[in-house]
Amino acid sequence: MKRIVFLIAFLGMMSWAFGKPAKRPETPNYKKGIEYLEQKDYSNAFESFYKDAKENPKSGYSHYWMGYILARYNEYGKALNMMGDALKYIPSADAPFIESIYNTRSYIYLQMEDTTKALEDLNIGIKKCPNSSALYEKRADIYFYQSKFSQSDADYKKILSIQPGSVIAYMGLGRNLLEKEKYDEAIKQFDYAASLDNSYPEAYAFKASAYKMQKKYDEATENVISALLLNIEQRKAVNLMLSMPDEAYQMMVSKLKVQMMKDPEDAHWPFYIGEIYEVNREYKMALPYYDKAFSKEFSAVIARRYYYCYNRLGHLENAMKYIDLALKLDTSNVEDLGLKAGVYADMYKMDKAMEVIDQLVKKAPDYSYSYRKRAEFKIQMKQYEEAVEDLSMAITLSPSSISSYSSRGRCYEKLGKKELAKKDFNKLLELDPQGNTSSYAYVLYFLGKKEEAKAAFMKMNENPDLSKASSYYNTACYYSLLGEKQESIKFLRKALEAGFRNFHHLETDWDLDNIRDMQEYKSLVSEYKKILEQEIKELDKMKSSINIDEQLKAKEEELNSKK
Repeated sequence: MKRIVFLIAFLGMMSWAFGKPAKRPETPNYKKGIEYLEQKDYSNAFESFYKDAKENPKSGYSHYWMGYILARYNEYGKALNMMGDALKYIPSADAPFIESIYNTRSYIYLQMEDTTKALEDLNIGIKKCPNSSALYEKRADIYFYQSKFSQSDADYKKILSIQPGSVIAYMGLGRNLLEKEKYDEAIKQFDYAASLDNSYPEAYAFKASAYKMQKKYDEATENVISALLLNIEQRKAVNLMLSMPDEAYQMMVSKLKVQMMKDPEDAHWPFYIGEIYEVNREYKMALPYYDKAFSKEFSAVIARRYYYCYNRLGHLENAMKYIDLALKLDTSNVEDLGLKAGVYADMYKMDKAMEVIDQLVKKAPDYSYSYRKRAEFKIQMKQYEEAVEDLSMAITLSPSSISSYSSRGRCYEKLGKKELAKKDFNKLLELDPQGNTSSYAYVLYFLGKKEEAKAAFMKMNENPDLSKASSYYNTACYYSLLGEKQESIKFLRKALEAGFRNFHHLETDWDLDNIRDMQEYKSLVSEYKKILEQEIKELDKMKSSINIDEQLKAKEEELNSKK
């Protein structure tokens, strides 16, 4: 979040520089560079400023803009050098540019995760430009993320002494109060910010957050709606909407349904209802609302949501249909290839799964997910050496990948390389000291800490935020590993009752090897495969009214017309 806040501010910084007299350069290349900037043609803008700097080496302004453009493209070292040259040559009397240099440099340092230098630049900038609300705002924001609320408050109050009507300052004060759990006071600040600008959706979103913390769900959901009416995709409001607790999510759904009736042409309202049902694992309930959204907006985003619902319901043919559709509608999302490969694996078509996952590795050779997913299939085929190779690549590309260390450690166990396995397991505990993943519980078991592992699995079962189906399934695996076969069967039944339907994973999972020959296991799997067949028949009765082929043709024609 820190980076997002600063990025938004950074990208908007140059608006003050256009059309301002301040004895700024009038050279042809400089003026041409400013024109290109206004058109957001950064390549030609850079070339023009570069030419100007060559002709006029002491043109600090051109150095500044070159640094600005380089920062946009993550060339931070070169950008900092340019900013240093800009400081040498831009007159100290040109306060807006001096302010912007320190603002931009603080942004660069934050992208480099050097908060100390970012604060140093903001402190210097504030000394040189003591009436700069922008610099106080950035410093207050850093103090907030450092939990230095009194210092953050002081900066927001300074902004109010400069700009008494600053919405940002009142929002900042409210956010600090929210973090300190002073909810009523925070709400007053957000109300005041809204009174200054009633078109500011964040005021309502943050107010909704305060009400949610107070368990005042009627007020919380109402403010979420108010924020969405001002900005239908306001991120904080959407996140709050999707994270309402059990006692409030139906209230949230009801209020969204009212908006859907008021504005029947907007795809967002039914889409959000579908998302809430999906988040609450009511996949069958989500589908009709995705249908309503899809009829208004034929997009890969909604196709992907269909895929997830059908995949969790065990309807693999429909899951494949919609992930294929997502790939056709959005060729840029390579992760969809991984999802498609996963469906092939669940269909017991491992040759197809490997073919698709190899395509993913070729398209995204620097993406750790590609190798992690391929390793998953190799493990299912008991190709442990090959899986280790892919997992090592995944770890190289993403050194903090908890699941990669877990899987590689398990492969080393199977290969008899105990010390390497132990090293990976200990690395996982280092990365997940709070035990927030199921991998943590498994690793405790493999390190011989069986009672701690049991407590971790039981804790997962009691966590309302986790899927019961997954938690029970993992516990069944744990008891199978222990050799407590009847307990394993008991939790496997619980998992199936809670909706676990991935039979290919169940039948290839090495953790269940100890119970797979049991008659109870075979009977249980047979029973729920028959239940799944009936569930699929019921799902097939919910036929969508959308003609996908027709919509695809229309989409292709639309795209061709824009070429």
